[in-house]
Amino acid sequence: MNNPPIRALIADDEALARKFIRRMLKDDRDLEIIGECSNGKETAAMIRKHNPDVVF
Repeated sequence: MNNPPIRALIADDEALARKFIRRMLKDDRDLEIIGECSNGKETAAMIRKHNPDVVF
């Protein structure tokens, strides 16, 4: 059975932390990174717009 990938949003104010999280998750075929955010306001807007399954 093919399940759709888990849709993930990466949120952190540090660019290096976002890069690290992306690098750790990039090879997971069950996960689709749908975006990155650098502050709370941007994160809230992205959550409302894209409805991710998980936020890192």
